[in-house]
Amino acid sequence: MMAGGLKKRTNKLPGLSFYTMSAIAASSRSSRSVPSARPARPARPARSARAARPIAPSAPALTYSLVYRGNAIDGWIATFIAYTALKVTSSVKFYPISAGREVTVKQLSSWSGSHVLLLDLSLSAESLARVSAVALSVETLDHRSEEEASLCTSRLVWRKWYAEQVEPFWLGAVDRISRWDNPTLEDRCLREVLTQVSHIPPADAVRATEKLMTWMMTPLCPEFQSLMAQGHAKLSQKDSRLLTILEELGRTHVIQEADVNAWGLTAEWVGLTVFLLDNSDIIIDTNEAAAILFANKPEVTAFINYRKKVRRDHKTFKLGLAYLYSARSHGFDLTTGDFFQGQKRSAGAQRFILADGVMPFVVPDVPAVDDPMIVPDVVDPAVITI
Repeated sequence: MMAGGLKKRTNKLPGLSFYTMSAIAASSRSSRSVPSARPARPARPARSARAARPIAPSAPALTYSLVYRGNAIDGWIATFIAYTALKVTSSVKFYPISAGREVTVKQLSSWSGSHVLLLDLSLSAESLARVSAVALSVETLDHRSEEEASLCTSRLVWRKWYAEQVEPFWLGAVDRISRWDNPTLEDRCLREVLTQVSHIPPADAVRATEKLMTWMMTPLCPEFQSLMAQGHAKLSQKDSRLLTILEELGRTHVIQEADVNAWGLTAEWVGLTVFLLDNSDIIIDTNEAAAILFANKPEVTAFINYRKKVRRDHKTFKLGLAYLYSARSHGFDLTTGDFFQGQKRSAGAQRFILADGVMPFVVPDVPAVDDPMIVPDVVDPAVITI
C-alpha cells in the first residue's frame, strides 16, 4: 500500500530497455536487401597506354558535423531530420554534447574543416567564436533562440528542409512533448520510446529511428503497437514512483509579496500557488511529475523542483555550489520576471548559493501535503492507439 491508501500498480509488460532499441536497429540492418550473386564477367583486354584516359577527380563531398543536445528527444529528432536531408550529397558525422558547457579542444579538432550545425542548443559567444574559427560555416537551429517560441527545434529543422511537405503526425507529438504543451497520453507513451532512442549511440539510433519512422507511417501495425504498449507499461511504473516522491517530499506554497521582494521576482508572481520539491538526493522526470501534479491539484499554477549541484561559474571560472531549477506550468508564463529562462510552460534557472543570500523558492518550513494524490487514469496497454 502507498501513501494515502493507494495501491501500487503492477505491470504485466516489461519496460523498454537498451536491448529493445538495439533489436530495432538490428532488425533494420537485417532487413536490407542483399544483392544476388552474378556470374563473373570475362576479363576485358587491357587498353594500350595511348588509349587509356585520365580519370577526372570527383568533387569532394561536403562534410557536416551535426552537434546536438545529447540524451534529448528534440535534439535527436532534429538531428535525424537534418541527417535525412544532408546524407544524399554530404558526409555527415554526429556529435552529441551536453548543453551549457564550453567547447573543448578535442571537440574543436573534430569539427575543424566541416560545416557545423548546432541543433537544439546554443553556445556562448566565446565558444561560438572558437567554433567559427575552425569551421567552414556555423549555423544554430535552436527553438530557445528563435522569436517563434511555439515551435520545437525538430519543427524548425523540418521547415528548413521539408517546408513544402505535409508535417507527419509524429512531428506534432514531438513538438508537444518537447515543449510540454498539453501532451496526450499517447504522446507520453511515445516519449518513453523516443527517450530510449535518444540515449543510444548515434549509429544505432539512426537505424532504430529509420525503422520507427517506417512503423509510424502505419501506426496500427503490430510493431508500433507493441512499442507503444511497452512505453505505456514503463510510464505506469514511473508514475507510481513519482507519486510517492511527490507525496513524501513535495510542498505547496502561496507566493507572498515578501517572497517576491526577497527573491527578485515581479508582482505577477504574488498570489500564485506553486508546488516545490527539493530533489537534490533523487532523480526525477520533471515533465511527468508535473503531469501527475496538475491532474491532482488544478489549483497549482507551477511545479518547481530544484537540486544542489557543483557548477563552474562562467564569469569567474571558479567551482561553486548552485541550485539548478526546473519549472513547468499550465497557464502562467514562467519567464515573467526573467528569473527562469526558456519557454512559457517549460523553463529553468541556475543560481549560485551565497553565504548570506536568499535562494528563490527554497522554503523549508512550508506545510507538508495533506491530500493524497493519485496516478492519472491510463487505458489498457493492449488498446493504445495513435
